[in-house]
Amino acid sequence: MNDQNYFEKTRDEIKGRVAVAEELARLNSDLQRFNWMSIHPQLFMTEYNRLLKLAANPAATQANVTQVFADLFHDFRVTSLFIDGLLKTVPYIKPFCALVDQAVMMAISRDYAGAIHVLIPVIEGALRKYQVDVKGKQHSQIMRSADLTQVFGFMVEDYLAHRRREFQEKLDSCYIDPSKFARLVDLERKYITTWLDMIKGYFQHNLFMDTSRGTLLDPLNRHVLVHGFSAEVEYSLSNFLKVFNTLLYVAWAFRESDIAIPQRISLQNEDILYKWSAFEKLNIVTQVTSDIKLSIYQKYPDMKMDDFQFVPSQPRFRAHEPKRPVEQELASVDTLLSEWHLAPRNF
Repeated sequence: MNDQNYFEKTRDEIKGRVAVAEELARLNSDLQRFNWMSIHPQLFMTEYNRLLKLAANPAATQANVTQVFADLFHDFRVTSLFIDGLLKTVPYIKPFCALVDQAVMMAISRDYAGAIHVLIPVIEGALRKYQVDVKGKQHSQIMRSADLTQVFGFMVEDYLAHRRREFQEKLDSCYIDPSKFARLVDLERKYITTWLDMIKGYFQHNLFMDTSRGTLLDPLNRHVLVHGFSAEVEYSLSNFLKVFNTLLYVAWAFRESDIAIPQRISLQNEDILYKWSAFEKLNIVTQVTSDIKLSIYQKYPDMKMDDFQFVPSQPRFRAHEPKRPVEQELASVDTLLSEWHLAPRNF
């Protein structure tokens, strides 16, 4: 391939990625009217198309948007693959994966308050670990929210550094006009900053906003949660999913900026069957314990009862069969999972 063909092919490939990122950024912006942000890059085409329809529908509600992400989360095969196939491959998140499992199990059990409180420090810890391990910062230098969000600038530079090296290798083997080299780098910068600006914006204006420097529009905020500044925080499935999606977004960003991290999820169904099965069984048990919890929660008028009676759009076990003893339901999980031949998701 001569230098002109290489330039044009590479330029068009990057432009394609930029176009996808910009399309997702527009959708992210459209969904802000539902108080929803942070559409993570691991989103599948099925969910993306559902969200596009909702964004274009003036009658759509926040509950409709939550349903899309809730259905994906309650596909426990996918959730298991996200944890074991993505999060565990990121060295800055891997030490916290036991806590991620605990948060997910609490969310399945409808303990959204516990799940949110466990997961936010995982995100903060991963960002801090990256800055300490890779950038050589001291923990004392990473105390404020603004210090944490510096990581996205570092990620941009790390990503561009390895892309420059790739272009330089090509430059060494055949002549590429320096101006074309610079144009490729500029396109790559546009690609990665389009993606990272979305999550950085969510950090700065929502989840990790410095409450002393502006008006907080969303009480789902790390500072509010840790210090109890407000009793208005909604410990709901929707808010848990926002935090969980944020972690997946951060994991993707780490993967893009560090070439040592595998770029694709390579695990197969059998590799995560142990976790997939456990999550399904826990969900069955939860359908029993939720009724018990509701007897207490219903005394609090501000609790969202719907979250404790959530049913995915495509439920798998109890909703498909007449009510059976829980023991039989649990025994059926391993049998069904071993027999199912599901079309693989494209990771």
